[in-house]
Amino acid sequence: MPILTTTTDRIVVLSIDRPERRNALNLDALEDLDAAVRSAVAEGARVIVLTGTDGHFCAGADLKELEDVSFTERLAEVLKHLAGVPITTIAAIEGSCMGLGMQLAVACDVRVVADSARFAVPVAKLGLMVDHWTIDRVRRLFGEGAARHLVLTGAVLDADDAWRLGFAQVRGGLDDAVALVPLAEGRWQGRTTPPYANMTGPFGGITAATLLNAVLSDPRAEGAPVSATVNFVSAVADGAFEITSRLVRGGKYVQHWSLELAQDGQPRTTASIILGRRTAPFSHQAATPPAAPPVEACAGPAYAPPLAWLDR
Repeated sequence: MPILTTTTDRIVVLSIDRPERRNALNLDALEDLDAAVRSAVAEGARVIVLTGTDGHFCAGADLKELEDVSFTERLAEVLKHLAGVPITTIAAIEGSCMGLGMQLAVACDVRVVADSARFAVPVAKLGLMVDHWTIDRVRRLFGEGAARHLVLTGAVLDADDAWRLGFAQVRGGLDDAVALVPLAEGRWQGRTTPPYANMTGPFGGITAATLLNAVLSDPRAEGAPVSATVNFVSAVADGAFEITSRLVRGGKYVQHWSLELAQDGQPRTTASIILGRRTAPFSHQAATPPAAPPVEACAGPAYAPPLAWLDR
């Protein structure tokens, strides 16, 4: 199978497994990937992590497939579906991420980038065209200038470039960054990690990801993330921290969570996170009228004789 699937605590990892082609996709592999994504959503996954085996994310598409218009049309459908799934999607990237690999990466919500990652949109070098959807996503995630540079020159960017330009949200291992140890119901302990330290401490996206992980790791959690409001009270210092999560309200379809990340008893970050459960849409079935003879075939009503007092 060109797509390997593993599931842990409703986190589904989909690994492209075509090492002989540096995980480049043909039509069969593309169909398997789409089927795996749809299956993960249908079975209640909270997160999909898309990655590749043998040190590469995805080196693109088999060039012979690009000669077939039906492949490019199907690819557009698969990418738009991946970008629109109602759960969080993460691209865990190492090695080659080029062409179709870049399209998969920009379709995901978050990109986790290893130092070995290399990025390119090599259409200019191959004499090919790329669709508007891809160009728009690359422009939004890399920025206008960098997107033009990538598409017009076929330049290859590295992990440092992706981080500097904001294309990568996390560097290094995601597991180390968001790992939490449960202390009691609604209490978690974690530590900052060196890859996310800067002049104001581990501050920003990884803090929000850690708070969200605290909610999703709670056995009381039901549903998928709908919204998150994060308030950065003060800088998070290097070292240990504790997260307190409280289920403020739980309903049939929606849960409201309140969280606080503290160090030395002082709040550093607070958050409000809402989880929602998707349900089948309302539907109806049109009623079938009972069988009846035509009007002209029906006998007229039988009237009683008029009352005597009406003749007076």
